[in-house]
Amino acid sequence: MQLDGLTALSGGLTWSRRNFQQFDNDGRDGDLYRGDVAITRRLPERRLDLQAGAGYGVLRAGENRFSFRSPELLSLIHI
Repeated sequence: MQLDGLTALSGGLTWSRRNFQQFDNDGRDGDLYRGDVAITRRLPERRLDLQAGAGYGVLRAGENRFSFRSPELLSLIHI
């Protein structure tokens, strides 16, 4: 979504089924859910873009020992 001529907001949601066939019913299989959001600002005088964002992922595996929660922060410079 364009906020103004130089700033944009983006986001995404992902779902993925994990099925590890090389391991028979060891509890690794599960569902991965992920969401993220980022804001990008164009700096035309420097000919680059700055981007910052945050995301969160959750894997719900058959066994709790393979499940996880994963918060993430990102910052990028696009040249």
